[in-house]
Amino acid sequence: MRISISFLSPQDFSNAEIKVSGIESRYSDYISINKIVNLKKGENSFEFSYIAPYCSVCTGISPGKHELKAYVIYKNTTLASSKTIIIES
Repeated sequence: MRISISFLSPQDFSNAEIKVSGIESRYSDYISINKIVNLKKGENSFEFSYIAPYCSVCTGISPGKHELKAYVIYKNTTLASSKTIIIES
């Protein structure tokens, strides 16, 4: 699975945090990515590669709709977005 995130920044920001999470299982979010980045003014794009989960009793992931959430955090400000994906068995 390739996760791509793009957004516009009004100015440069040092040490911003990007968080990506989602695809809930019985135990926790299957995907949990944190990365510290320097943002530049204008368009910023980041890609993350992740092995896609499969539906099974062992992983606790059921088929159906799952949400992926992306956050950009800088100091006390958090911007969030989400996308629904479908996992099939």
